[in-house]
Amino acid sequence: MTGKLRLAAALLIMVSMLAACGRKAPPRLPTYEQPPVPSSLTAVHREGTVILDWDYPRSKLQYVKEFRVIRNGEAIATTEDTAYTDASVETGRSYDYSIVALSKSGVTSDPLAIVAVNIKGVPPAPTGLAVKVVNGGVSLTWNTSGGDVLFNVYRSPERDMSPMLPANPEPLSKNTYTDIPYLDKPAYYTVRALVGGPARHESAPSAVIEVRPEEFVPSAPSDVRATVATNHILIAWNPNPETWVRKYRIYRSTDGETFAPIGESRTPSFVDTDSLGGKVYYRVTAVGPKVEGEASDIAEVELQ
Repeated sequence: MTGKLRLAAALLIMVSMLAACGRKAPPRLPTYEQPPVPSSLTAVHREGTVILDWDYPRSKLQYVKEFRVIRNGEAIATTEDTAYTDASVETGRSYDYSIVALSKSGVTSDPLAIVAVNIKGVPPAPTGLAVKVVNGGVSLTWNTSGGDVLFNVYRSPERDMSPMLPANPEPLSKNTYTDIPYLDKPAYYTVRALVGGPARHESAPSAVIEVRPEEFVPSAPSDVRATVATNHILIAWNPNPETWVRKYRIYRSTDGETFAPIGESRTPSFVDTDSLGGKVYYRVTAVGPKVEGEASDIAEVELQ
């Protein structure tokens, strides 16, 4: 081998060695790692069943094949959801629940801390459920018997549906709750009383009460003002207090009696660019999910 060939071979070996030194180990796939432990397990005893609910990191769900429900040390079910209803419980018995995550490669997480449930009697169902439309949605109230009783409010799109989870994020200590219902379809509400903790024992539901989109009727906009500018008229008003107002509708008249709609706005202002003369009158209405409210007072301007 000539000197040049020996030099070239040596350089090639050195380059190969340097490349190997800088090479990283192949990345470890998340599916082969031990899954995180599920968290925040809650248990609710309701009408002869125990409803379990837990949290899991959203970014890790794609690597999880299923969750195993452990009762009294034995696996009784698997589910792909972060909730499970155990319908095979008996009054007077105690049950210890835990949850284990299983990855798609068969690796199991450590078990979630146990929640103990002693199946016992539940409080009576709440009575006197009433609803009122308010600026923030609907206000629900019901009767309470006092004591250490808490409440959960359930909202459903169907009268006969019993949702698994309540509308309120935490059990309520007072007999009132404000909620934002479905605004494009009816909402059906019930309330359940509950005692205990961390496992809770929940009553049968109260009577169902219905809320329809047609019940959301906005108030009339206030302080409507019309201001003449160079090439337009600016109409402005105070925003309505109802959070569920969808838009505003602007009406115009040249005689102060017969008004016709000229446009709509999602904000409390509107620009009229039509060529007009003499006196011009404006009124504004707010429009809810289904119903248009009453018209505002008249705002008047005079054009030269």
